[in-house]
Amino acid sequence: KLQMYSDFGPPTRDNTWGCAILSRFPMRSVEHFLLPSPEGELACALRAEIDIGGHITHVFVTHMGNWGDRLDRDLQSKEIARIAAGYASQPYLFLGYVTSAPDSENYQRILHEGRLTDIDPSDLDRWCQYICYRGMQRLNYARINSGDIADTEQQAARFRVGHGIRDGIDHDL
Repeated sequence: KLQMYSDFGPPTRDNTWGCAILSRFPMRSVEHFLLPSPEGELACALRAEIDIGGHITHVFVTHMGNWGDRLDRDLQSKEIARIAAGYASQPYLFLGYVTSAPDSENYQRILHEGRLTDIDPSDLDRWCQYICYRGMQRLNYARINSGDIADTEQQAARFRVGHGIRDGIDHDL
C-alpha cells in the first residue's frame, strides 16, 4: 500500500526481535543476520544495498538483544562494527536499536571500528535508538521523545548521497 520496497527478517518466530527496511528506492540485495547472543535473546540485523539515483548506499538496521547481558552486547557491537567496516569506502547508513548509552564502550566501538559518525554526538540523553552514517551529507535531523522509555522515541533524518560529496568525508550542515 505504501508503494515501497521492503524486506523483513529474520523472522520473530525464530526467537529474535524483529527488524525491517522500507525504502522508496530499489533494493539491489539484502543480507539477513542473527547477531551473536549466547546469554540472551537472539538479535536480528539487515544490510541492504539501496540504489539511490545510481549511488549504491548500504543501509544497516538492527535490534540488539537484552541490555542485561554484557557478553551479548559486547559480541553484537563487535559484529556490527565488523560489518560496517567492511564497506568503509561506500556510503553507509546505520539505524540501530543498540541497548547501550552513547558513552558506553559498545556504542563507541560501533562508531570507531565501524568508521561511522553519530548524527548528533552532543545528545547524551539517548539510550537505544541511534542513526549513524558515513559518506553522506546530513541535511536535517530531529529526535522527539514521546514517553519515558526508549521504544517510544521517534527520529527522522535527511541525507544527500553523491552530488559533490567528497569520498570519505562527512559534511554536517
